[in-house]
Amino acid sequence: MDQATFTAFIESTKANIDEYGVSIMGVINSHAYTIGMANLGLPDVIITGNLNASTAQHILNELVRQWKTTGVAYGDNFELIQGKCDDASLKTHIRAIAPDKDFFDTYVRQALNFYEEHPDYVKVASPMFAQILWPDNKGTLPTEAGYLSDDFVQHVFSAVS
Repeated sequence: MDQATFTAFIESTKANIDEYGVSIMGVINSHAYTIGMANLGLPDVIITGNLNASTAQHILNELVRQWKTTGVAYGDNFELIQGKCDDASLKTHIRAIAPDKDFFDTYVRQALNFYEEHPDYVKVASPMFAQILWPDNKGTLPTEAGYLSDDFVQHVFSAVS
């Protein structure tokens, strides 16, 4: 990325955070994540897999809305994905993850770039990250037996112990 593109990205991200409280970064056919949650003292959130971009963005925005209202809540969450029937919700699972160099370099590099350019947007010792695990069409999570990993591909990061 050349300097002009980088500067435009940083300023666009900053504008989104200033207006909406968060910016969503999508990587086609791979993952999406928030940038800006550290400005609220909260973990940024990543969702991986073969979800379409608008679905991933909707799920991330909904979790951000929940956390801004009630605070961080790890564990099962039945409010992020609506099932086929109006009254059916699907289980997702939110967990803190233990980032490593590969995670930072491969998955959330632009978040780190933003925070390095705008350290005043980090209200915690260092940016933290959480992951949303989403179910297959049977309602099974990738950490549960029987998950259809060939059809519902998502990378599962190491959880904080």
